[in-house]
Amino acid sequence: MEKILRNDQPRAQPVGDDGQPTTLATQAITQTAAQTATQPKRPWLQQVGAPVGWLLSTGARTLLWLYSGVVPALWLWHQWAGDRLWWLALLSSVTPHFFWPLLLLWPLALWQGRRRDYLLLSLPTLLFLYLYGALFLPNRPPAYQTEPRPLRVMSFNMWTGARDAKTARVIIDEGLPDIVALQEVSYGMQYRIEQSIGNYFPYQSFDYSGRGGLAVLSRYPLERITSDMLIDLFCSQFRVTVDTTHQFRLYNCHPYSTHFSYNAEEWPAMVPQVEETFRLRTLLGERLAQEVRRHGEATIVLGDFNSTDQSDAYRHLTSVLSDAQRTSGWGFGHTFPAGTAIFRRPPILPRLVRIDLILYSSAFAALQATVGSTYGRSDHLPVRAVLAWRAQP
Repeated sequence: MEKILRNDQPRAQPVGDDGQPTTLATQAITQTAAQTATQPKRPWLQQVGAPVGWLLSTGARTLLWLYSGVVPALWLWHQWAGDRLWWLALLSSVTPHFFWPLLLLWPLALWQGRRRDYLLLSLPTLLFLYLYGALFLPNRPPAYQTEPRPLRVMSFNMWTGARDAKTARVIIDEGLPDIVALQEVSYGMQYRIEQSIGNYFPYQSFDYSGRGGLAVLSRYPLERITSDMLIDLFCSQFRVTVDTTHQFRLYNCHPYSTHFSYNAEEWPAMVPQVEETFRLRTLLGERLAQEVRRHGEATIVLGDFNSTDQSDAYRHLTSVLSDAQRTSGWGFGHTFPAGTAIFRRPPILPRLVRIDLILYSSAFAALQATVGSTYGRSDHLPVRAVLAWRAQP
């Protein structure tokens, strides 16, 4: 039988945690205290946190958009304008450093978790791989001859103020190559070279007729030759005889530097100088490429070109010559400045750009290209390469 409760029967009172009956007022107080305990002690943090989070998210997206658009746009602009715009030419000189922000922006994009951000960052990432990706991959040299033995060549800007034996001994520290091209050689440094390492190189040439001293030290006979160009190429030129059947032309070049770090205090009066130095280096690259193409001989070009691989001068030179660092080196291969340049104004960090080059014609195959580790008092690091005679088809 169903039990029916009458309305007039007494109802059970709520019981508290202590087992004692509680009233409705006591229940209300208890519920209010529980709600207060579960609320944050500082509710204003939630009100402030939302705008801050929105600002961070918006700022991150804006940064991604700007970076992903500006870097490819600057590169495309320079491809069209070249070094005619001095400020764009200066920016392009440090192109490798444009890609360091990718190390920060990719984790930021992954944190945001938006597919659109991935697509944006893919633009500068693909540009980096196009420009420099091959520098971080292993290289396989083409077929080459073992006789005569490969040539070990080196280029080193000694700095015109260096006159010490330590800087001269860099040539020994770097393995005494077969042919050494030196730039910014002083009379005092010539004396040091002749005294410390002169007996290693039976053939030597020192030239002070142009801007700064140029020197070539060789284990093979040197014959000085002149250019048929009507302008000064800022290069000394030789014919090197390895044996009766192997000869090649050797250039040791050192065109004008922009000297931006020296003259930054004279801004904007230095702008015409910047424009002129870029123009002269471009003219050197163009005329030297024409000369190499015309004579058609086996050729090795060494020197401090004061031009990076994004310059117009470099484009002209590599239209007929190969870059040893590109074909057989690893990494960016930056050579200047060798150390923190505390004697310059403003101070600059070490190894910012690669302006010391070893170039060669199709008669050679590059087996190895490296940047030296010792530099004495110079502000440049030496560059070395092993070049073999390419096998005949």
